[in-house]
Amino acid sequence: MAHLQFGPREVVFLKPSEKDNHLKALYTRGHINGKPVTRMLVYCGAIINLMPYSLYKKLGGQDEDLIKTNMTVSGVGGSEPISAKEVASMELTIGSKMIATAFFVSEVQGNYNLILGRDWIYANQCVPLPCISFCLVDRR
Repeated sequence: MAHLQFGPREVVFLKPSEKDNHLKALYTRGHINGKPVTRMLVYCGAIINLMPYSLYKKLGGQDEDLIKTNMTVSGVGGSEPISAKEVASMELTIGSKMIATAFFVSEVQGNYNLILGRDWIYANQCVPLPCISFCLVDRR
């Protein structure tokens, strides 16, 4: 027989063990224009995809291929708003899925090589849970 209790009661939250720690940032790796890239941060709190200018150059990007923009980006690293230099359209491959992806390119530094934001998450039919994301895989 089930017993339901709806009143207040004491709750104890235990710190998850390291192997069960699902609170860490979600990093993935893949290829941009065929070149391997690690530490891509999937972050549902970011509206855009952001790539440091240094990575853009390391991937062989040319300044003349960038699309000019006058956008400013805020909320990166808790600092002042930064201006996005330009926008780059590149082929991003993660697993077996390749999609043309627009990256705002700017002078930023962090513990990531780039940020994949909601633009990429939704384009790939990912389901963002409170800053935890997983992708739906088409098994046809």
